[in-house]
Amino acid sequence: MTRIFFLYFSVILTVFFFTSCDKEKQTSRKIEGNWELKSYKITYQDGISEYGSCSGNLEIVSTSKADWTNSFKMNISFVFPSQTGQQSKIGYMRIREKGGYMDVSLVDQQDQEVGFEDHRIMVLTSTDLQIEYLGEDGSLNNLTFRK
Repeated sequence: MTRIFFLYFSVILTVFFFTSCDKEKQTSRKIEGNWELKSYKITYQDGISEYGSCSGNLEIVSTSKADWTNSFKMNISFVFPSQTGQQSKIGYMRIREKGGYMDVSLVDQQDQEVGFEDHRIMVLTSTDLQIEYLGEDGSLNNLTFRK
């Protein structure tokens, strides 16, 4: 009886281990594609939030550069009551912590690293992606995309 219990427990533990290791890979595959920006919200350090009128896209493809799993291009335009602007970013990303976060390496046109951001994946389904990250000014940027 003890042997059967031990064997059963070992099988469950092995399945759990392999399943949890694949979450980063599953997230990396699911996040690939062309995403259209649907909403953009900024929460400033004083706690005030504002939504902007926005447009743009995010393209994510798989890559084989070192330990980076995906490359991306993002071009967005936005108008908030307090600011108007555009962002163009290119770089690489890797999924971590069971698919809940991504490291983002920003690069220039010559593929030289020019910055690093930590993004949190709030929502990821086959049609919806919501991410947030801290801006250079300490504001929390929340972007929602749709495939």
